Amino acid sequence: LFTYPVPARDLVYVTANRNGDATIELTGTDGKVHQVQQATFGGAPVPVETTGVSDGVFIISVRFDDGETAHQRVVKLE
Repeated sequence: LFTYPVPARDLVYVTANRNGDATIELTGTDGKVHQVQQATFGGAPVPVETTGVSDGVFIISVRFDDGETAHQRVVKLE
C-alpha cells in the first residue's frame, strides 16, 4: 500500500500492489473512523477526500473483499 502526497491536504491518493474491490477507511489515532468508501483497485490511484477532517495523523486501511488488509499512516495538514 502506498499513499501520497505527504502531507495530504484535500485528497490523498492510495495505490495497492494488487487489483480488486476493497473498502477504504480513514481512521484517527483516537480510533474514530472519519470516512469509509468502496473502491476498485486496478492500477490507477484511488482518491480519498480529506476535506472536513482536521489536521493530524490518520491511518488509511484498505480491506479487500477476500479479507486481505493493509494499513498506511498519513499526515493531513491544511
